[in-house]
Parts: sequence; C-alpha cells; structure tokens
Amino acid sequence: MRLSKYNQSMSLYDPMGDPLIDILSAPRIQQWTGAQITSFISDIQRQYEVASRLNITPEAQQHYRDLLSQLIKTYGH
Repeated sequence: MRLSKYNQSMSLYDPMGDPLIDILSAPRIQQWTGAQITSFISDIQRQYEVASRLNITPEAQQHYRDLLSQLIKTYGH
C-alpha cells in the first residue's frame, strides 16, 4: 500500500515524543530546500502572530514563540 504525501509527513509525529523536536528536525530529515524552510518558518510566524492576538493561554502563546525562536536559531532567518 502506497502512502500519500500527507501520511508520510505525519509519520514524523510521535504522539508519545516531543512534537517540538519533531517539527524542528522535519526539514533536515526530509531534506527540504531553502525555499521550503523559509516558507515553513513564515507559516509558523503567522501562526504565532495570530496566537498572540487571540485570547489563548500564555502557555500556548509561549509554545509558538519558542518554536519560532528555535526554527530561526536552527535554520537561520
């Protein structure tokens, strides 16, 4: 049985593991191009901006802030 791209990319997510680690390592594991990484970081930045404007828990806002920070530290800006 052949997996679709959607299922292949989701296979990196380990519900028992740390999803932040999986998200940070996905571009390297899947050998993304620079443009794909830039697009990914831009998407996370947009999600962070929306989360910071919504009335959500500080922990959820911190999650996006940490994720964005780690992506920039790991892959540049």
